[in-house]
Amino acid sequence: MLPRKFILWMVVLLIGLIGVIPAQAQSVGSPWTAWLYENQIGRLTQVDSAGTVLSQIQLPAETGSSFSRSVAISPDGVLVGYAATTSTATFVNIFDLNAFATVYSMALSPSVTTSLEFSANALNFSEANSSFAFSYTEMGSTVGWQILVVDLATASITTTLTESDTAVESVESPAFGFLLAVVMSNRNQEIKFMMIPLGTDGMASYDAYTWNIASGSIVANPAYITPDNDTFVPTGEVISTISDDRFPDSADPISGYPSNNTLQVFDPQAAERFIVTPLQPVYSPRFVQGGERVAVIHYENPPDGSFVQEVQVYERSGELSGIVGDNPSNDITTVLGTLDGFIFTANDSEDSGGMALYYVETRSAISPYTAVPVWESSSGAFGWLAWVSDAAPVTAEAAFPAWGRAAATANAVPTTPPIAPPASSVLAVGGEATAQTTEGEVLNLRSGPDRTSQRLGTVRNGTIVTLLEGPTSSADGLIWWRVQLPTGTEGWLVEAADGVQTLVAR
Repeated sequence: MLPRKFILWMVVLLIGLIGVIPAQAQSVGSPWTAWLYENQIGRLTQVDSAGTVLSQIQLPAETGSSFSRSVAISPDGVLVGYAATTSTATFVNIFDLNAFATVYSMALSPSVTTSLEFSANALNFSEANSSFAFSYTEMGSTVGWQILVVDLATASITTTLTESDTAVESVESPAFGFLLAVVMSNRNQEIKFMMIPLGTDGMASYDAYTWNIASGSIVANPAYITPDNDTFVPTGEVISTISDDRFPDSADPISGYPSNNTLQVFDPQAAERFIVTPLQPVYSPRFVQGGERVAVIHYENPPDGSFVQEVQVYERSGELSGIVGDNPSNDITTVLGTLDGFIFTANDSEDSGGMALYYVETRSAISPYTAVPVWESSSGAFGWLAWVSDAAPVTAEAAFPAWGRAAATANAVPTTPPIAPPASSVLAVGGEATAQTTEGEVLNLRSGPDRTSQRLGTVRNGTIVTLLEGPTSSADGLIWWRVQLPTGTEGWLVEAADGVQTLVAR
C-alpha cells in the first residue's frame, strides 16, 4: 500500500494539473483517451481527445530511481507494469491507476536488465488482467535469463521459465553474447518471447519462441521476431517492419545498421509470415483506423546530415494511402491507432521544448492527411505514447481486404555496402560524437563503464555528445566513453555493440 502522505500529495497534484495544463484544438472522430510516458522521470499523463489532462501520475519509486524505458499498460487502462532501479535494487512494480495503489512489487539486483527496457505493451497482461509476464537477466548470474508470470489475484509468482530448463535447451539456438528473453505476448496460457543479445537491439530479426505454460513445451514462433511490431488483438495478426537484404535500402549506407525496408505480416489464419510490400527505411508499424490500415514512420538521412521523418499510411494491400502533410516535427516518437485514424507524439528537438500530441483522421479524409494538435506538455518534458483507449472494434471486421504479397526477385537491387568513415573520423577525448541507434531506440547512459552500473538516463539517436574520458573496456569486452550531453549531464556510453557503431565521431 502507498503511504497516506503520498496519496494525498498525488491527489493535490492531479487537481492542480487539470486546471493548469491547457487544452489544444478539438480532434475529430471517435473520442479517445491516451496515456503518455516520460521514462526520464517515471511520469504518466492521461489526455483525452479534447486535449484535456485527466490525470498526471508520478509512478511510485525510491528517491533517485531510474525508470524502465517502456511501461506496460493493461488493455483496460487500469494497471501499469514498470521497473525502477536504484543503486541497491531494481523493483518491478504493478500499479493500479484507478486505486492509486501498488498491487505487486518484486525486488531484484540493481544489475539486472528487464524486458521492459526493450518492449512493453498491453499484451504483457493476460486476459482479464489475471496475470502479468516479464523477464530479466543478470550478468554473471549462474541462472541466466528468466521469464516470470505473476498471478495478480494472489500477487505472487506462479510460473517461471529459466535458461537452464530442459525444454529451453532442446530448442534454443546456440547462444552468443549476453541474452535476454523479451516477452511479447501473454495470451491463452502461452508466453511468446524473443531472444535478444544485449548491448543494443540492432539486428534485423531474432530467434523467437512460444512457451505453453500448461504443457511446458517450447516451439519456434514466427510471429514475434523483432520488437518493432504491433498486434491486432481481434484477429491475432502481427505486423512488423524488418530488414530484408533481397530488397534495396536494407542497411544504412554509412553505419551498416539494418534498415527496416519491408512491411511484413504474420497471419495466424494461414499460420505464415510474408512480405506485404517493400518500403524505404521505416519503423514503428501500427494498426490504425480500427485495424483497416497500417501507419509507419518513414525516415531519411540525406547527405547534408539532416534527419527527416514523416508518417505514412498504407492499405492492407500494400498500396500507399497517403502521408501526413506539413509534418510538425522531425522527432516523431510513437504512433498508436484509433478507431478513425491514429495519434502520435513528437518531441521538440530543442532542450527548452517539450512533447506534443497530434491526432490524424484517416477514415473520411484524403491525402495528405492533417495532423491536428491536441495537447502540448510543459517545457522540457519528453516522452511517448504508452496506451490509447480507442484502438480497435471489439470484434474483427469481416470486410477487411486481403493483405498484399510481395515476392523478392532474383534481380532485386542489392543494398549499397557501408561506406567506411574517413581515417580522421576517430573518437578522441575533447572531440564530439553523434549517438547512433536503431530507429526509435535509445542508448543507456550509465554511471560507470559497464552494463551493471546505474542507468542515469537515455540518449536519443542523433544527440551530439562531448567525449570527456576513454576509451575504457568492461569485462564483457565492450568499449565505453565518458561523455557530456548538451544538457550538461555526464555519464558513460558504449562505443559499439553487436558489431554496430553507437558513437560516431564528428
